Amino acid sequence: MLNKWIIIGILAVAVVFIGITNSDIDADIIVYFPNDKDFVNPDEGRATFNFRFPAKEFKVGGELADSLMFLDSQTIPELRISYNQIEKRIYAGIPLLATEEVTILDGKDHEIQYTFNRNQKKQAIFLDGILLVSGEFTGELNAFTGYASYTPKILVESPINIEVSFE
Repeated sequence: MLNKWIIIGILAVAVVFIGITNSDIDADIIVYFPNDKDFVNPDEGRATFNFRFPAKEFKVGGELADSLMFLDSQTIPELRISYNQIEKRIYAGIPLLATEEVTILDGKDHEIQYTFNRNQKKQAIFLDGILLVSGEFTGELNAFTGYASYTPKILVESPINIEVSFE
């Protein structure tokens, strides 16, 4: 009788473990646009991204990609420029700036610009020449205390090329 309960206990633990490892761990799917360019100066600069994306969402293996990553800077660690296609917002800067909802997956030509100046402590995001959001640029992440969570990332290279320039 005891062996029966041990076997049932082991099976229950195995089922719970398999369920957790196979279905409960989500990963962010990030589509990135490869380029070998980056900011020349870590104290000030402008990044410009020109593109035309189809009027449909980016999917990977039938799953909606969470973000489109335009830049993960090596010159300024932790500075990223991306578009969250679920929230329809552009994110960039340190500390992070977020735009209101915007549409860039519409088959039209678009230009995203991100500018920053460390001495003036300013940063801004523009879409098609229109200022969407601006704020203070510190170039440093704030340290958080307490619990932290981590979502695994799946990086997928985009088949679509974009035009990138830095000043």
